[in-house]
Amino acid sequence: MARRTALREEVLSMRLLGWAALIWLTAVSAVQADDIPVLAYHDIAERHGADEFAVPPKEFRRHMQYLHDQGYTPISLQRLISAGNGQDKLPEKPVLLTFDDGLVSYEKVALPVLQEFGYPSVLSVVTAWVDGRSMPDQYRGRLLGWDDLRRIKTSPLVEIISHSDNLHQGIRSNPQGNLAPATVTREYREGSGRHESENEFRARIHADLTRSRARMLAELGRTPVAIAWPFGDYDSVLADEATRLGMRYYLTLNERPTRLQDLPCINRSTFRKYRNLQDLDDMLTFREARNRQLRFVEITLDRFAGKSAAEQEQLLSALLARLELLRVNTVMVSPFSSDQRKAFFPNPRVPVATDLLNRVLHQMRVRIRIEREYLMLPATLGPVSTRDVYSELARLNRFD
Repeated sequence: MARRTALREEVLSMRLLGWAALIWLTAVSAVQADDIPVLAYHDIAERHGADEFAVPPKEFRRHMQYLHDQGYTPISLQRLISAGNGQDKLPEKPVLLTFDDGLVSYEKVALPVLQEFGYPSVLSVVTAWVDGRSMPDQYRGRLLGWDDLRRIKTSPLVEIISHSDNLHQGIRSNPQGNLAPATVTREYREGSGRHESENEFRARIHADLTRSRARMLAELGRTPVAIAWPFGDYDSVLADEATRLGMRYYLTLNERPTRLQDLPCINRSTFRKYRNLQDLDDMLTFREARNRQLRFVEITLDRFAGKSAAEQEQLLSALLARLELLRVNTVMVSPFSSDQRKAFFPNPRVPVATDLLNRVLHQMRVRIRIEREYLMLPATLGPVSTRDVYSELARLNRFD
């Protein structure tokens, strides 16, 4: 009773602050016979608290043994593609194993275990990292080189695909300086005070994917049939450009099943802060995703209007603290003022109260791990056409 009272008081305080009420929903769905789990591994190494995506070597071996004992059959990417084209049939319990970033531990640790079990896998590489043209500091000395990849590609169990040339990084997404995935972000350019245009964005994506394809052809003798999007993020522009370059299949990090009818999109689940074998079983059966409790609030941004940058940061910090306290995982945000006369994002039609929507969405996603961000959009905006406004809204912001 005390806990419920505390929560009720917290909800009321949120209302007083101009946010909204907390609502609980539980999403439950049944396992389908055609669900295909796709696992995304990164480093196979002892974490020592540094890499939250790492899986310890002993646990990785346990994973492969578990797949064997539970009757799963790891399949190759080509077999999945053939099944999607109606040229092959999948086994009863298929699973696709993928490894991102091209780390040394793939060859030294994972591959010997995979070969022992006879399991195929997919390895995605960032060609700028392999070249040494660009590389995260934390990956120095941990990446495979072209000689390593040429040696690995001789195995019939390995398919090497693109992970972009140099899109695996953050670029500026708003005036406040937040960095967001280079794949889907229309870069904010401080000098001109504007975001890159769609033509500029498409040209940047095309140039990057072209370089990745060319480097893989030059070094490995073949072009990739697929790409694993960095951070799992993509949009129609990326899918279109990748397809034009022969990368017809693309791997995301959406934690939902893959089905043949979903192709060319391949959804994947990745390990984060791995605990034990139960994490693997949860991913194979999509248990957490299927039984996830949605705890969401509706958020209006009116109180940010007319405030200084410092005052806006104080309000944002208060909002994040309350959402985190209530363990909210889903938000519904209004990108317009309550009277719909002003917007909180740059656009060609509606006056801008303050350019803050992108930062609010970013901070909720990154700082407190909000899983789903939805926008509440009015059907009309008075005399203003919604087409241009909503087009710019979708172009400059990431939301579900």
